[in-house]
This record gives sequence, structure tokens and C-alpha cells, in this order.
Amino acid sequence: MCSIINFKQYGSIQALNQAFGDHWVYIGRANSYAGLTQSPLANPLRVKDFGGRGKTLPHYRRWLWRRIQAGDKAILDALKAIDDRTVLVCYCKPGPCHGDVVKAAAAWVQAQPRHLNKLGAGSERSERKQQIAFVSGHRDLTPAEFYQRYQPQLDKAIAAGHQFVVGDAPGTDAMVQMYLSTGSRQVLTDRVAPERVTVYHARRKPRHWYSGFAVRGGYASQSAKDAAMTAVSDYDIAWVRPGKETSGTARNLARRR
Repeated sequence: MCSIINFKQYGSIQALNQAFGDHWVYIGRANSYAGLTQSPLANPLRVKDFGGRGKTLPHYRRWLWRRIQAGDKAILDALKAIDDRTVLVCYCKPGPCHGDVVKAAAAWVQAQPRHLNKLGAGSERSERKQQIAFVSGHRDLTPAEFYQRYQPQLDKAIAAGHQFVVGDAPGTDAMVQMYLSTGSRQVLTDRVAPERVTVYHARRKPRHWYSGFAVRGGYASQSAKDAAMTAVSDYDIAWVRPGKETSGTARNLARRR
């Protein structure tokens, strides 16, 4: 099923169009210089955090499988669009490449149409087996406030095997990322597996990004980013300081209600 090539072999979108027409699909991260937009199938893990591209592949495979199980519409639509004529385009080949994982996942999707159509048609949250917590808070959160207001809830979620979505801002977001990356002594675990955490950002790249956590960006505004995080999650871990009832954190909680 399909083939995988390196973008550098052709060097431009025009050359790819000439060679493959509309049968090529880019599966990498955004590259504004080349005019390539980010694919939902892009590997969200930071290669250098794992000591090499090949070492990220088992984590990417688990991340992609969880997104399939969750009924992620963008992921499922992208996989269903791949067929025997499709040429997957990346920057990895001939080295270790997440395109091989994508290729195998697409073949599996094509063989499971009824199951996947049912999974993708309903509410993502109602079909998901593992819950996802949206963690948000103030940028001026103090360490004392973090350990009082967030640590107990994070420890409970970690022990339950939940996943996490968190922003990239200083303060709460950065503290949460650091806590998840270094582990919780209360639940006797080292670090949370990176595929259990996704960092969302609205800028060109995240301001804070720990431990190779998955990353999702490209949002037009912070509000759009926060709304997307509410949409993919099941519940909130958040605290609003008295007097901050109009803050972004308060809006996040209100959005859920």
C-alpha cells in the first residue's frame, strides 16, 4: 500500500504536482519556506528528546493508535484518504520514518471500515476509553499554589492513567509540564509517558515544551487554542484565584459548563 519519498528528492510542491498529480500527501510538520502546511499525521514528538528519529517511532505508534481509538476525525480522515496510489511525502526517508507507521495504520483503517466509521461518527469523548484532562491556570501561579491546588488532582489523574492537554505559557502551564516530565513521588512513578501529554500552542512554536511531549499548534489565537483543548478533553484541572473571575482560566471552566 502506497510509497514514501523524501521531499528533498523533488524540492518543491510544483515538482511533486508534476510527478504525482494529486496523489501525494505531505505527512510532516509545517514548513513555511517550502509552502507545506502541517499534517495531522505529523510526528508531534521532539526527536532530540529520544536520542534519534528511530527511537521516537514506538512512541509515535502509541500516540497514533490512541488518536485512532479516540475517534480523532482529522487523523481518521487523513488515514482513510491513503490508498495504493498515494505517495507519502516526508523529510525522513531513507532513514527511520514515521511514514512506515502511517502506512501500516492506513492499511489497518482500510480493513476496519465499519468499526472506524462508528468510532468517528459520534462524540469523541463518548467513545474514548481513557479520559483526558485539560490543565490550565494563571501565568503568575506560585509554587505554593501549584502544590496546593494542582498536585493532588494531577497525582490522581496520573494514577488513573489519564492523558493531559496543557498550554505552553509560563506559570501554570510550565509547572504542569515540568511536574509531568519529572514524575510524582506521591503515586510512585517516574515521568509520565510523553505520548500521554499534548502541548497546545498558538504561536509558531511552543514557548515551553518539556520532555518530548506531543505538540499541536497552528491556532489563530489563544482563545481558539483553548477552545480546541476543551473540545478534545473530558474534564478540567484548573483553579481561579479570587479576583481573577474574568481570566482565561475562568473562561476555560465556563466553556465546559
